Amino acid sequence: CDLHNDNKTSLQIFPNGGYNCLACKDKGVSAFEYESKKTGIKSSLIRKTYCKELGLDHNHFIKYFTDKKKREGDDMNSEWQDQVNEPDPNDSPDQLMIQIKELQKQLSEKTDDQEPVSGDSNEEEELYKFPTKENNIFVTAEVYEELEELNKIQAIVNFEGKTVCPQYLPSQHSDWNEIQFQRKIGDMTTYYEDEERKYRTFGKKGEREIKKMSLGKLWRYWDQRRKYNIIDFYPDDKNRNPRLVNEKEVFDMYDDWESADLQNDWRGDMSKRGLIKFLNQDYLNIITPDKTLMDLHSGCNLYLNHIFEVICGNYTGNKKRDLCNYILGWMSKALTHHTEGRVGVAICLRGGQGTGKGTVQKVFGNLFGRHYISVDIDRFTARFNIELLDKLFVFIDESLFQGDKKLEQKLNIFVTEDSFSVEGKYINSFKARNYQHYMFASNEQWVVPLSWDGRRYMILDISDKYSGG
Repeated sequence: CDLHNDNKTSLQIFPNGGYNCLACKDKGVSAFEYESKKTGIKSSLIRKTYCKELGLDHNHFIKYFTDKKKREGDDMNSEWQDQVNEPDPNDSPDQLMIQIKELQKQLSEKTDDQEPVSGDSNEEEELYKFPTKENNIFVTAEVYEELEELNKIQAIVNFEGKTVCPQYLPSQHSDWNEIQFQRKIGDMTTYYEDEERKYRTFGKKGEREIKKMSLGKLWRYWDQRRKYNIIDFYPDDKNRNPRLVNEKEVFDMYDDWESADLQNDWRGDMSKRGLIKFLNQDYLNIITPDKTLMDLHSGCNLYLNHIFEVICGNYTGNKKRDLCNYILGWMSKALTHHTEGRVGVAICLRGGQGTGKGTVQKVFGNLFGRHYISVDIDRFTARFNIELLDKLFVFIDESLFQGDKKLEQKLNIFVTEDSFSVEGKYINSFKARNYQHYMFASNEQWVVPLSWDGRRYMILDISDKYSGG
C-alpha cells in the first residue's frame, strides 16, 4: 500500500472498484479515492483525466458513481468486510497475520501530520456537481436527468441558414414518432418558462451563487445538448450519404433517432438504420430460416387475395394476373429500391366508397413506419411540405383533378422528377432528393391528369364485389 511507508503486501483491490488496506485500515469505494490520497490530487481532477483519455462522458460517470453509492450504501461496507474476512488462497495465514501486526504497530507510532490525507477532505461533496457550459453553470443530478430527457425529444438544428428546434413527437399520419420542424428556439424556451430550476454559478469576484433559470434555457446553454448542422435523408440501409462522410453534426432521417447519443455523435445505431426499426420483432421471430416460401406466403394470403380479387377484380385472364404481378413488383421495388431504380409510375385506384382502396395502402404503408404518409390532395399541394422530406411511400386519398395546369405540373414533378422543393415554417426553401413512390385513390372519374404521359401512371378500376362488407 502506497499510503504508508512499508513495502510489504497489505492492499486488497476488489472487483467492485473498492480497496482495503489490512495494515493502515484505509478503505474506500473508488480507486480514484486511493489515487487521490496517494498523489494529493483531487479525485475529481483524476476522474476527469481518465474520462478524457477513455473518451467517456464525465457527467455520466459522476451520475453512475453517485447512484452506485446511493444504491449500495451499507451493503458496500458489508461486501468489503466479507472480502476482507475471506483470505486469498495464495496467502500464508501465519505470515500475513505477522505482517499485519508489524504494520499496525508502525502506523500507531506515526504522528498526526504523517497520516495520509482522507479522500473526502479534498472531494467536494455537495449538491451541484454537473457542469453544463464552460464549467460555469452547475446543476443537480435530478436536473441533469431532465436535460437528458429533453435530448430525447428535441434538438437544435441549423437548417438551410435558419436555426430551429425540431421535436421528435408522435405522428399524426402513422403509429410512429416523427421529426417535426414547426418550432423556433424561442418557442421552446417560452414553453419551459414556468419550469425554473436552481443552478450554481460564480459571481464577479469568483464567489459561488445559487440562481434560477428555466429548464429550456438551461438545455439551450448546455454543451451536450443534441445539435445538428445538417439534416439529411439518404435511404440506404447500409450506408449514409457518401457526400457527407466528412461532415460533423449530421443527422440522417433514415437513422434511428431513439438510439442516437454522444457516443455515436448523435447519429444513431447503424444496426437500427432503415425500415428494420419499424418491424415488429415478435413477427420477425416467427419467420425462421426453416420456413419455406409457401409457408411465408400463407401469412399474407388475405392481403394477396384482396389485391387479386378486389384491386384487380374487374379484369380477367392474363390481364388480371399481369396487373396483380405488376402491383406486387411495384411494391417490392418501393420497399427495396430507394436511392436508385425508383419506379416513376404512380398507381391510381378508382372506385366507390367502401370498395377496399384504403386497405391496400394502410397495410403496405405500415411497413414504412414514419416514412409513409396519407394525405388529401389539398394538403399534399400546400405551401409548407417539409413533412414530405423523409417519405418513401405517399398515399393521396380522394384525389380529384379538375384541369388545373399548376396542379398537373406539381404532380408530374413529384411522381417523375429526382428532386423537389421543400419549404417549412421558419426555414428557407431548398431542393431535396425525391425517393417517393405514389399511390392515388378516388371515387371520381377524373382522378389524375389524363394529359400525362401514359407511362407515368396506371389507373385501376377496382371491383365493388365486397363493397359495404
